[in-house]
Amino acid sequence: MKRLTYILFLGLAAFALLQGCKKEKIEYSTFEEEITGENGYLCLDTFDLQVANYAEEISSSSRQAETKAGEDAAENDFSETVEAPDDYVIRILNKKTSEEKTFTYAELKQLENQRIPLTPGNYTVSAESADYASYTSGSHYADWEMPVYYGETDVNIVAKMDSQISELVCRLANVKATAYLTQDLRTLFMSDEECESQGKEKLSVTLSVAGNSLLYGIPEIDSEKAGFFKAVEEDNTIDINLKGQYNKSAADEAPEYIPVDWKASISGCKAGQWRKISIGVTNANDGNIQFQVTVESWAYDEKVNVDIMSMYAYTEETIPDEEVSDKNSPVLSIDGGDISSGYRIENSMFDEVLGKWRENLKLILTPTAGASVKTVEVRVSSDNEDLLAALEEAGYDNGTVSLYPDSGNLGSYIVTGSSSDALSFVLNDAGMTAIYSYKGTHKLKIVATDSENRTSYTDFKIECAAGGSVSAGPEILWKSQDGSKTYDFDKRYNHDEVEIAISVSTNSAFTGFKVEIISDVLTPEALAEVGLSDKLDLLEPGSFEEPLKNLGFPVGDQILSTKNVPFDITSFMELITMLNTNGYCDFKLIVSDESGTTEKTIQLDVKVK
Repeated sequence: MKRLTYILFLGLAAFALLQGCKKEKIEYSTFEEEITGENGYLCLDTFDLQVANYAEEISSSSRQAETKAGEDAAENDFSETVEAPDDYVIRILNKKTSEEKTFTYAELKQLENQRIPLTPGNYTVSAESADYASYTSGSHYADWEMPVYYGETDVNIVAKMDSQISELVCRLANVKATAYLTQDLRTLFMSDEECESQGKEKLSVTLSVAGNSLLYGIPEIDSEKAGFFKAVEEDNTIDINLKGQYNKSAADEAPEYIPVDWKASISGCKAGQWRKISIGVTNANDGNIQFQVTVESWAYDEKVNVDIMSMYAYTEETIPDEEVSDKNSPVLSIDGGDISSGYRIENSMFDEVLGKWRENLKLILTPTAGASVKTVEVRVSSDNEDLLAALEEAGYDNGTVSLYPDSGNLGSYIVTGSSSDALSFVLNDAGMTAIYSYKGTHKLKIVATDSENRTSYTDFKIECAAGGSVSAGPEILWKSQDGSKTYDFDKRYNHDEVEIAISVSTNSAFTGFKVEIISDVLTPEALAEVGLSDKLDLLEPGSFEEPLKNLGFPVGDQILSTKNVPFDITSFMELITMLNTNGYCDFKLIVSDESGTTEKTIQLDVKVK
C-alpha cells in the first residue's frame, strides 16, 4: 500500500498531514497476483431469479382523473416480482479478463451447477430474457407488446472461499409507452366513421424515439395497447404527433373541421419506465383552448423533466378578478386540474413506505406562439404567519418570490423545465414537504411577463390540511456540476464519466452527517496510510477536517448553520484515477435530522483506461 501512499502524496500535497512525509516507495502486488492459482466458488444453491412484473410508472394525472371509481387497488401494485422462466440467460463475466460463463436459468437449477469454480476477482453476474441479446443487436427499435428484461449484480470471488448470490431481479430494458386521449379532446375531433366516409385522416397519435415510430389509432388507444421502444441513449426523447380533423367552430355553431398536425416531445425517458401519455385540452370554457400533453413526475428518487409544447385554437384573453391581464399574455395552468380550484395537500398523499409524495404539484406557463417567458414573480399571502416569517428570513421581502429567473435558493424545492414554447414548475418532494409543514391557506398571485412585455395575473390557492413533518430524513440529490443531469443512486457508474455535485436538504436541522468509503481501491488500510479513515463524521471531523475540506466535503459549522448543504467532490475522481488500479469505490452518505435518517450510496466502478 506504500505505492498508494506515494501517489496520494502527489495529489494531496497541500494537506498538512502529509507535509514532511519521507517514506520510501514499496511495490504492492494486485489482489489477483497474490492468489494466482487458487479458485474461489460462486454458490447458487439458494439463487432465485425474479422478474419485476411492472415498469416504473410515470403516469398522466389527466388519465388518473378519469379512471373509474372503485378500481381494484391491487391492479396498481407495481411492487411484486415473479420467478423468471427457465429460458432466461445468466452470464458470469470476469471484469478484468472479460472471460464469461453462460447458463440458462434451468441449467443453474441443476445440482452440478450450483457451486461454480472461478478465478478470484471481481465479476458481474447478469440475467436477461431469452430474446434480450437479439433485441439489443437487432433492428427492433419500436414494436408492439415486445418487452425485454435485464438485471445484474456484482460479486467478489475470493480464493478458497464461497461467495453467494441469493436473488437477482430483472427489470424492463426498453421504454414502454401507452397513449390516451381525454374525452373532452375527442369531442372536438371528427369521428373515425365520419373520417372514413369522407376519406379524411383519422384522429391518431404517433409516438417516436430516435425516428422509430408507432401509430396509435383509436383502437390502440382504447385498448391501452403498449408500444416498446429501444432506449438508444441513457436519456431518450419521445416525440408526439397528434393528427386529425379538428372542429374550430363554437359549440352552438355548425361544425367546421380543419386538419391538425400538432407536435410535442417528452425528454428524459429511460429504459425501465412506463410513460402513460395523455393528451387533453385546457381553458376550453374560457375560449382559450390549448392542446396539452401531461406526464406526472412520479418516479423512484428520480426527477423527470417534461417538455411541453402548446398550440392555441383561440386567443381570446382571460380576465382575472383583480389586476387585468394583457391580451395574449402567458397562460398559467395546473397539470391534471383546474387552476381556479386551487390545490390541496394532505397527509394521505405521502407514501410512508417509499418515503416520497405520490403526487407533486406542477404548474405550466404557456406564452402565445412566437413569444417566450421573460419573468415570473409570485406574491404570497397566508393565514399562517410562520410561513410569511420564513419567507422574510430567507430574504424574500413582502412575501414576493422571483420564480423565474430564480434569484434565490429555490433549486432544492422546485424543478423548472423549459422548451421553446412553455415553462413547467414542479414542487419536488422537498418542496412538497416544506410547504406542507405550514398548515393553512396560502394565496399566491403569479405574475408572468413575456418577451413582448405582456403581463398576466393568476390567482392560485394552496391549502395544507394538517401541517407538520412527513419526511423520513433529509433529501439527498446527486447531479452534474451545472445541474442539468440527475444521477441515480441505485445505478453504478464509471468514476471518470460522472460529476458528483451533491445537495442535502432538511426541514429542521441536521443531527448527523457521515460518510463511509467502501472500496477495494481505497481500502481502510490505504486510507490510514494518508491519515484518513473509511468512516468519517463530517459534523465532528476532528483531525480529518482539513483533508476533508480540500476534497470538497463540508464539515462542522458549514453543515450546522444551514438547512441546505451543497458540495462537490468531482475533483476526488482525478485522485482515484491517479492510483491506476481497477476496482470499485463507493461513498455511502448517512444523513439525519429530527424526522429520521436517509442513506444514499454513490456507486462507482474504477476502470483505468
